Amino acid sequence: MGHEHPESVKAACIAALLAGQGIDAVAKEYNLPRGTVHGWRVRAMPHLRGAAAKKGERIGQLVTDYLEAALQALKNQAETFADQEWLKTKDLHDVAILHGILADKGVRILEALDRQTEDEAAPG
Repeated sequence: MGHEHPESVKAACIAALLAGQGIDAVAKEYNLPRGTVHGWRVRAMPHLRGAAAKKGERIGQLVTDYLEAALQALKNQAETFADQEWLKTKDLHDVAILHGILADKGVRILEALDRQTEDEAAPG
């Protein structure tokens, strides 16, 4: 019947989902059936929501603060990138990677928050 997986694998999968990875990506990364990862997510969410509710305000503020700082940094970077003389002194590959990583992380957090909101609004 069901195949038992180590708790460490389950925990890593749940952490990856919370970090914004999709079910399909996590299943592929850990070589697991999609249904297994989906089931873990469904079963873990009430526990995670309960823990988040206890720490929700503090965590929510930290996430908000992080996103605000990340967006401000992206804005500052964009303004700096407009300085052609400054750009001439930099390795554009490194600049682009820094900007891309910061933007990607911010977008992933926003997407995860959006998915959580959709899940909470779904009937059932």
